[in-house]
Amino acid sequence: MAHKENSRVEVTEIIRRWQAGISIRGLASATGLSRKTVRR
Repeated sequence: MAHKENSRVEVTEIIRRWQAGISIRGLASATGLSRKTVRR
């Protein structure tokens, strides 16, 4: 499996959405990342 680094902007966007109350599953589907990656 290939390793892909996430940019600071992506991480910031995920944290902002998570604090707004979006679930891990919702974040994963919106960003195209796996749930495990979003949780990390």
